[in-house]
Amino acid sequence: MMDASKRLDEIKAWGMDESLNGKGAAPVGERLCLMLREIGVPVTRAHVLLMFLHPLYHGRSIIWSETEGVREENWRHGLQDQPGWKTNVFHALVKGNTPNRMRFDLRDPTAGEAFPMMQELRAEGITDYLAFRFRFSDNSSHAASFATNAPGGFSETDRQMLFGLERLFAVRLENVIRRELSLTILSAYLGRYAAEHVLAGRIRRENMETISAAVWMSDLRGFTALSDRLPAEALLELLGDYFTAVVEAVRAEGGEVLKFIGDAVLAIFRVHEGEPASACEAAVRAVRTVEAEVEKLNAQREQLGKEQIHQGIGLHVGEVSYGNVGSPERLDFTVIGPTVNMTSRIEALCGSLEQTVLMSELFAQQVRVPTVCLGSQKLKGVVAPVNVYGLLPGAKNSEPT
Repeated sequence: MMDASKRLDEIKAWGMDESLNGKGAAPVGERLCLMLREIGVPVTRAHVLLMFLHPLYHGRSIIWSETEGVREENWRHGLQDQPGWKTNVFHALVKGNTPNRMRFDLRDPTAGEAFPMMQELRAEGITDYLAFRFRFSDNSSHAASFATNAPGGFSETDRQMLFGLERLFAVRLENVIRRELSLTILSAYLGRYAAEHVLAGRIRRENMETISAAVWMSDLRGFTALSDRLPAEALLELLGDYFTAVVEAVRAEGGEVLKFIGDAVLAIFRVHEGEPASACEAAVRAVRTVEAEVEKLNAQREQLGKEQIHQGIGLHVGEVSYGNVGSPERLDFTVIGPTVNMTSRIEALCGSLEQTVLMSELFAQQVRVPTVCLGSQKLKGVVAPVNVYGLLPGAKNSEPT
């Protein structure tokens, strides 16, 4: 076998080459473990914990085992409250309460007594365990571990190899995580498609395109009165319940939530291949999902003595300008144009017409569910009155009226 230093240099060179090919951390981590085994390091399992800033997650685990391969697990906020976390080796490493490197020879029944997880690993047949802390350029702490069930544990050469991966992990994983987080954080604020456009370089104010889409505008009925009456915490909870229902339903049907405007939501369903019917049908399915979810939420809220959620949804279809608006220093990625304005005006009629859902005649012509014409309505800022349609309650697939 070649000496540890030469083997380590070869793995580091491979790792740096991999950092340029755009592969995610999981497949690269799996290949690394297999390479280690190929050169004689008896790795049985490996675990990397990455801590990061994300609106949903506090960290991510990349876990490999000889028998199960590789998997990823995202940890939602509250990781610090998970059972056993504070007595975990990774907790000690990430918090900086220990040396950078730790090793436990689990053939010794007293090794790792401060960490209950060591007894569990020993019971699973693990004979040797080592872990180390590595830091990103922002000085954030992360951790990695390797374990083996080889009867003799890791040799001194093996340990040199594994501990020598610390800098490779820091460089390679920071590259991957920064790229992934750029997309996920932008997606949380802009929506997935808009985030991809921004990261692809469409970051100037003149970067606009014309697309066809079914446009969704919804808001809460009586929100101004609720704002005056409810404590801030209760109001935010109500908004959170409603926005979650809308976002999940829209995204499940392939739509994009572009903006929250106070209590309102602006979303689009793109028209593909010049056929608006599928986009409009997707919007109606999302409407039905939101209606069902709001009904469940209201039943729960009533039991708890909380305010009910009452919504209005406006739907229209047509061409929109999609891209950046704003000033050179402060941009917003959204849709604008007469179709968007019309959708907003239609939605504003929900209260006076006592309807949860209203749509334009053009939209109604594209969907199979039964609709009802509510007459010619004068819309603010629109010269000629327009026919507005509602959905028949509980109606399912059939021809529009």
